[in-house]
Amino acid sequence: KHGSITSLRQVVPPLFVGTVSLLVLFVPIVALARLSLTGVLSVYLLAASLFSLRTGAEPRRVLFSIAAFITLHTGYGIGYWAGVRDFAVLRRQPVPSSVRLTR
Repeated sequence: KHGSITSLRQVVPPLFVGTVSLLVLFVPIVALARLSLTGVLSVYLLAASLFSLRTGAEPRRVLFSIAAFITLHTGYGIGYWAGVRDFAVLRRQPVPSSVRLTR
């Protein structure tokens, strides 16, 4: 819709998904990839846990919040890379309904 990155926060989920995907591919052939993957996922889970705990919710809800963070960030990151594939690589045009601002 905008044609450009409007904030740094927008690129964090795609960088996370891209990093995890590349590390998963390299785990069988690069020894350091497994350690790196473990580190990236540990830092992510720690951050998601801390942000979930800050809400003061009961433990069961904290687990749901962590699951929601994982789902949202992974979905956003995958969608971002699908958009890069469709619009930057394959040069597809957006469908008219997705161009119109919804706010």
